[in-house]
Amino acid sequence: MDGSANVNTSTQVATVVRIASFIALITALFGQPAVGASEQLEKQISREAGIMVEVTPRALEADTGTWEFEVAFNTHSGSLDGNPADASVLMDGQGNEYPAVGWDGSASGGHHRSGVLRFRVQGSPEMPIELSIGGVGSMETRTFRWN
Repeated sequence: MDGSANVNTSTQVATVVRIASFIALITALFGQPAVGASEQLEKQISREAGIMVEVTPRALEADTGTWEFEVAFNTHSGSLDGNPADASVLMDGQGNEYPAVGWDGSASGGHHRSGVLRFRVQGSPEMPIELSIGGVGSMETRTFRWN
């Protein structure tokens, strides 16, 4: 082998280092990454005052303009009345708030309800995101956070 192979390898390594440094600089300058389609956020569960709430992020794609969360409410005391969309808000890492625009799920009442809570978002909201759900039965507002 001649010296040109070593020069090519050195040039490739230097290019990779420059690209990695550029990405690190952009991330440092512009903060947390935006939530994208590849983001896999875990289901969260809250158990308080006899009501269990399970929330699973479903579709969090900024290009569609709609974020969806699967929500299940379960209790063995009282009735789960009300519309979750009426008192639910999503907040992103920049402090932007997005009120819920719809609830596609079980009707008001009973001990078990489930459905999809929808939000319209603008742009690419940044992490962390926080979802506050209220308006169901005697349940106090529950807050779920994903970093």
